[in-house]
Amino acid sequence: MACSAVTKQGIPDLLDTILLVADIHSFKANPNRSAVATVIESHLDTALGPLATVIVNAGTLHVADICVCGEITGKIKAMIDDKARSLLEVPPSGPVRISGLDTVARVGDILQVVPSEREAKILISAFQDVTATQQKRSFADLEFLQFHPTAVTGVR
Repeated sequence: MACSAVTKQGIPDLLDTILLVADIHSFKANPNRSAVATVIESHLDTALGPLATVIVNAGTLHVADICVCGEITGKIKAMIDDKARSLLEVPPSGPVRISGLDTVARVGDILQVVPSEREAKILISAFQDVTATQQKRSFADLEFLQFHPTAVTGVR
C-alpha cells in the first residue's frame, strides 16, 4: 500500500488499519496512573516563562503535578489546549501546552509526574549519573580513536 502525506494517497487506508490493529489488540492507556508525556515543542515565552507542548502517553496529567523532564523539574501551573482553553486535567493521548517548568525543556524529553519534590531530586540525580557515564564512554571512545585511527577506517 502506497502512502503519501503530500497527495493524501493511502491515508484513509492507513488510519483504518491503525484503528483495526488497536481494536484487535485492545490497546488502552491507564488513565489512573502517574502521567508520562513526551515533549513535542518548547520555547521561552516572555510573559509565561518556559512553556512545553506535550502529548500524554499514559496516565492523567493534572495542574499542580510535580514533574521531572530530563534534568528539569517543575510544578505544573497551567495547561492550555489547542483552542486556548484552560484545563485542569489531560487524559492519555491528549496534547497540551504546560507552564511551570524551571527552564525550557528539550524536544523529545520524557516528562514524568512524581509524588514529591524529594522523588524528583532522586530521579534527576539518577539521570545525571547516567548522562555522566555516557559522556565518559564517549570521551573514552574519542580518545581510543585518536590513538587508533585504523579502528574506524580499517586502513593501515
